[in-house]
Formats: sequence, C-alpha cells, structure tokens
Amino acid sequence: NSYLRHEHEWIQWLSTVALFVFLLIEIQVGVQLRSRFMVNIGTAAIAIVITTAYVNLFGSMAQTGLVFLVGGVFLIGLGIYLEKQRRALVRKMAQKL
Repeated sequence: NSYLRHEHEWIQWLSTVALFVFLLIEIQVGVQLRSRFMVNIGTAAIAIVITTAYVNLFGSMAQTGLVFLVGGVFLIGLGIYLEKQRRALVRKMAQKL
C-alpha cells in the first residue's frame, strides 16, 4: 500500500502546481476586473494550497521537530507577506475607481 502511495505521488504534486498557477491567474484577472472578491478568494485559496502542500511534504518527514518548526515559521512569514500584498492590491484597485 505504501508503494502505491509513492508511485502516484507525482500526480498529486503536478495537480498542486497546476492549481497554484490557476489561482495566480485568478488573482490577476481579479485585479484586471477590479474584483475584490476574486482577489480575496484567490489569495485565501493559495494559502490553503500552500498549507496543504506543506503538511503533505513535511508531515511524513517530521521525525525531527526542527523541520516542522522552521517550516511553520516560514509559513507564518509567507502568510503575512501574502496578506500585505493582497491589501496593497485592493488599495490600488480602490484608488483607480
């Protein structure tokens, strides 16, 4: 059973990358259409995809707590950065109206 999980793991990662790219395009379209909803949904979905990929990658490797801890700090930093970028985009969209 473990063999089958590892055999098809590349499909999971390919799907994750494809979803991430789709969400980036959704955010870009939201910016062009000046749709706060699309930008907010796209940003939230990217946060969920990144968190899920993180848990899938490091959850099984977390024999040492250090990897999990460092990765968690990185995720928090990435979340703060993404939120600042989202707010800046929404602010720009509001100014252009």
